[in-house]
Amino acid sequence: MKTRKLIALVLVVLLFAGSFQVFAQNGNGNGDRRDGRNYRNADRLACLDLTTEQEAETKAIFTGIMDQTTPIKADVRVKQAELDQLMIADSPNEKAIYAKVEEISQLKTEMQKLRIEGKLKVRAILDDDQKARFDANQVSGKKGKRGKRGQGQNSSKGQRGECRR
Repeated sequence: MKTRKLIALVLVVLLFAGSFQVFAQNGNGNGDRRDGRNYRNADRLACLDLTTEQEAETKAIFTGIMDQTTPIKADVRVKQAELDQLMIADSPNEKAIYAKVEEISQLKTEMQKLRIEGKLKVRAILDDDQKARFDANQVSGKKGKRGKRGQGQNSSKGQRGECRR
């Protein structure tokens, strides 16, 4: 019985390890996810008419945030696999399941805080007109997201392309 569980766990870990390669293929088409994400961030900030200095600062901010969130995302995937194993056990341990859910929640909260920190840093380098446009894009970018489920990662293309002033 323990051997069977061990084999199942190893298979799940291998499956997730292989899926990281698939996730890495998203991005800008050449397998470089980081450039693809930076491209999307640049597209979102295009309407702000940033100076060259501001562009460099925002790129550095977003790159730093991505460098911090990427390992956390990997941890979330591993913890999710562990949670899945706990859930399908012959006799699930409710306390262990809830503890794993808490771990995942803490990691997701940490990622959200990092993203917000990045947005606040970007906002801090903007002038008043740029802040108004940035704020309008932040609020309007959230509208309509719920109704677009099932359309893939790039379903929001064009939604933020318009500048709200």
